[in-house]
Amino acid sequence: MPDTDNIAHTGYSVTRIADLLRSEIILGKYAMGERIKISDIAARYQSSTMPVREALRTLHCERLVQIIPNKGAEVCHVDHDYVRDIYDVRGVLEAHLTETACMKMSFSAFAEIEKAQELVVEAVRNDDHQALLLHNEKLHVIIADLGGNADAKRIIKQNQNTIVMLRNHVGFQPGRFAEIVEEHRRLIEALFRRDVSTAGAVARHHAASARDDMLKCMREFEK
Repeated sequence: MPDTDNIAHTGYSVTRIADLLRSEIILGKYAMGERIKISDIAARYQSSTMPVREALRTLHCERLVQIIPNKGAEVCHVDHDYVRDIYDVRGVLEAHLTETACMKMSFSAFAEIEKAQELVVEAVRNDDHQALLLHNEKLHVIIADLGGNADAKRIIKQNQNTIVMLRNHVGFQPGRFAEIVEEHRRLIEALFRRDVSTAGAVARHHAASARDDMLKCMREFEK
């Protein structure tokens, strides 16, 4: 992700401002529901307000920012129903992609998946939240790319930043890291055996477990 702490203030393009704001939002530097002042962002990046407004529109399309007429912009507040919807759709799509990937599995693809899993395990061993999020996503992207359904991948990717933003705010339940490793292990075993039905079932369970963990974390965070 871009370094937002050490920036040479020389003026930035719409894309660059959007990238920097996206990183700050995903990393939890803004609270959910917090107002984003266009004038402050423009001053920080020595830009006019127009590129900032365009950048915020980009993030609005990504569901990270809500634009309120005559009031400006704020970081989206994600409720429980939205999280359920994201994960329920994700479970169906990832199961489909995983089943398709299972039928196409090659030794080289399997080696990539195993390498990604090794990095997930290392992140868990080091209790490294950010590395876990990164390598977990990479593992699923490898499987999704092999699955090959562009629309399914687009929908999953569209919601991924929201999931990461939430995780950076609310964290994980105790024991969830170990569950992720075990669920991945079962998934990888099914892929290796080319057991399509089991691979799809494990993918659906993995998404449902992530959903339930996120909702528990959100309830505790909101107390």
